[in-house]
Amino acid sequence: MTALPAPAAGQAAASGKAETAKPVRSTGPAAGTRPSQRGTGAPASAAGKSAAGKSVPASPPRPGAAADLLARWRGLRPGPSHPSPAGGADTTVVSFPEPPRRKTRRRLLIAAGSVVVLLAVLMSVIFLSPALAVKTITVEGADLTDSATLSEALEPLKGIPLARVGEREVAAQVDHFPAVESVEVVAKPPSELHVRIIERTPVAVLKDGKKFVLIDESGKALASVRKRSEAKLPLIDGAKAAEDSDVFASITGVLGALQPEVLKQLDHASARSVDSVELQLTNGQKVLWGNAGQQELKATVLQALLQAKGVKGKASVIDVSTPTRPVTR
Repeated sequence: MTALPAPAAGQAAASGKAETAKPVRSTGPAAGTRPSQRGTGAPASAAGKSAAGKSVPASPPRPGAAADLLARWRGLRPGPSHPSPAGGADTTVVSFPEPPRRKTRRRLLIAAGSVVVLLAVLMSVIFLSPALAVKTITVEGADLTDSATLSEALEPLKGIPLARVGEREVAAQVDHFPAVESVEVVAKPPSELHVRIIERTPVAVLKDGKKFVLIDESGKALASVRKRSEAKLPLIDGAKAAEDSDVFASITGVLGALQPEVLKQLDHASARSVDSVELQLTNGQKVLWGNAGQQELKATVLQALLQAKGVKGKASVIDVSTPTRPVTR
């Protein structure tokens, strides 16, 4: 055995103190660790790679994290999270408060819809319900027409809802009566219909043979009376009136312009032409009317003269053919 020289041994020892021992890279698996996959060449886990000195990239941020941060920044409470889709992405729905104007509009729409429904129900009850159908009909204002006959003519209206019966429906049932001019209808719930008859005004009695017929200013026959004394209206000879329709129309037109108080004082009316209408009063006085011009003024002057003390019952003739200059004698 040959001994090493002392300086070499000491030099090696000194160099071992100064230099740092380099780690020895093992080619096999480290003691106490499990390979990620047995029998395969799969890469080691992230922990293993870190331990081995290799850097591991950070995991990408979660997709819903930005929405969460935005909601926290705005001070809003995030809504419920929906289940992640198949791809693994997480979504979060943020609910924002509804504007007050939209709330008010929605409430108004709901209220309007409710009112429409209630009105529809009410209208169906009023126009279709048999509980509000006509059961009783009362008639008034009929003097020239028999009330019982009018009531019988209105019978078809029974059973119809009150809301569907108006003046037009009532007039259609009674327009064949010559004396009826118009009607007024008042519904009295739940089932009464009140009808007021407005009749034409008779102005004269037309003698037609042995009959006496009441006529209006247009010459229309309204009703008949048994005796002349039953109608306090001037008498017109029907035979003469039939000879000239224009003369007849002039007479009835004059009578239609007179006040009811004056009509009651007349005994009869006649005319030889359209310009020579004459009126005979029951006290014997005669009125010269003339033609059909200025009828309203003539009627006013005649009424005033008949009430004057110097003319009433004293003058035998009253001439109003020129109403601005009446003459009495």
